[in-house]
Amino acid sequence: MRLSILTSIGEKLMNCLSIERLKRDRKETLHYRRKLLNRGKDLLAKRMTHKLAKIDEHLFELEAIQGGK
Repeated sequence: MRLSILTSIGEKLMNCLSIERLKRDRKETLHYRRKLLNRGKDLLAKRMTHKLAKIDEHLFELEAIQGGK
């Protein structure tokens, strides 16, 4: 019983840490994308847009899982 409680707490903590890391990655990617656009590197900025979409998708999934438990 005690082990299952600790496992559950550990999983929730990992999900929280993963969500926070994704939020930080999203912020850094937005900043880098803006920098690329200012430098005129549109192709790389487009790739960062795709990366942002993937981060947002994964973040949404993790938050849905977190809310579901």
